[in-house]
Amino acid sequence: MSLRARLLAYLIGTHILFAGVALVLVRRYPLWLFGIEAGFVLSLAAGWWLVQSVLRGLAIGGEAARLIESQELTVRMRETGDPNVDAMVGVYNRLVDSLREERVRTQEQQHFLRHVIDASPTGIVIVDLDGRIAALNPAAERILAVEPSTAIGKPMAQLGAPLAEQVARLAAGQSTVIGLAGPRRVRGYHGTFV
Repeated sequence: MSLRARLLAYLIGTHILFAGVALVLVRRYPLWLFGIEAGFVLSLAAGWWLVQSVLRGLAIGGEAARLIESQELTVRMRETGDPNVDAMVGVYNRLVDSLREERVRTQEQQHFLRHVIDASPTGIVIVDLDGRIAALNPAAERILAVEPSTAIGKPMAQLGAPLAEQVARLAAGQSTVIGLAGPRRVRGYHGTFV
């Protein structure tokens, strides 16, 4: 049974009980009929108003939860005039604004970092937690002589380049000088970051 149905059942049950008491009183004191009817109307109106305000607050809370779950951060809620509901709306709006700003800041940082990595003359290969290549910059493509389309998603050791195999064997934090064909040498370093 939904909350709306339970609240309405309570409201109706309470008024049926009051009607029974009023019926007994009206038989003894017939002039009280008008006062009792006015009390019923006021009580029913107040109960209906309370049920609607509770349900409006719950509906707004449910809608806020749905929007956050779907990661829809562009929707702001309007205040309703009810101080309790407006406090919840204010918290939701501040939360969404904060999340949106954080998302934009993170995207800007990732965009900037991508440009720095791409412009770097140092070959940089980024691997995921499973040791598979997630990204590599143009300098790494040149040094390893690989195309990004064939390298991404593969472990370093499976690239078929001797340099890649030697770099793949490095432990985290370890660095070494690796000799290439001819007099060329490169420094390989395995760094980690979160």
